[in-house]
Amino acid sequence: MTEPKPMHRFVPTLTEVVQPPPAMHAPEPLPITPEVLEGIVDAALKRVEAGLTQKLPELMAVLLHEQALAISERLRREIRSTVRESVQASLAQAIPELRHVPTSGAGIRSAAPHVSGTT
Repeated sequence: MTEPKPMHRFVPTLTEVVQPPPAMHAPEPLPITPEVLEGIVDAALKRVEAGLTQKLPELMAVLLHEQALAISERLRREIRSTVRESVQASLAQAIPELRHVPTSGAGIRSAAPHVSGTT
């Protein structure tokens, strides 16, 4: 088995001093006229509109789907509550009628309670 050789790293050293280039004059900024500014704004709006045209239908579909799910769940809760109340009212009306069923065979009512408003 051989011993691993120690690793030596080469570390560069700075041997030359680099001077920055002589100062160059920056070009004078172009004056932005109202017409140039409007042209820039129009170009930016066109880019934004293009992106919105592509993304807006997808975003709207997602938002509408989320809202439809929320409304659907709310409606289901409301329907469940209404059905529960209706069943409770029907049972409250039918139970007293069932208690007055004669015990003899004459005049035996059907096992299903009569609920008013149904045929």
